[in-house]
Amino acid sequence: MKEASANLEGMGLDVKPVLGDFSTLEAIEDELRRRPYDEIVISTHPVSRLTRRLKRDLPARVVRTFGIPVHHIEAGNDRQDPGAGIGRPEAA
Repeated sequence: MKEASANLEGMGLDVKPVLGDFSTLEAIEDELRRRPYDEIVISTHPVSRLTRRLKRDLPARVVRTFGIPVHHIEAGNDRQDPGAGIGRPEAA
């Protein structure tokens, strides 16, 4: 987590790493009760083909549930651009 945080901070992001509930949605909800955020970065380990679809859906579920932009970064994938939005709330 320290290395990932340092990498994101090196890209100019204000990072607050949080270990929370086993359920990602519960962990995000708990943290959002503590303070507001402009966006959420979800960092995961590489996933197998079987679980890839489930992990890709997570950012969309977070956007739908909380209405906050989400960036998903997979550890070890240097080709990803953490500045590119994965999920954005739809305009009302």
